[in-house]
Amino acid sequence: MTAPKTTIGRLPAGGAPVDVVTTVLAIREGLIPPTINVGTGSAGDLDPAAGRPRTASVRTALVLARGHGGFNSAVVLRAVD
Repeated sequence: MTAPKTTIGRLPAGGAPVDVVTTVLAIREGLIPPTINVGTGSAGDLDPAAGRPRTASVRTALVLARGHGGFNSAVVLRAVD
């Protein structure tokens, strides 16, 4: 799990597309970007890539986006063989 907004900040209209591109690159490169400014304490079942990138074979990813005005969206991206 990662949260790209922790490193790039909130983008008014471009946040969701940046999240999708970040996810496509993570799938292609096998590298999960870091989530900065988050502790390594109890996160329940979540496993954030806290502080540094993490290598992983990413085959499927869920991208969630929320924004001002109440929009919510989700997209599932999958690697092609």
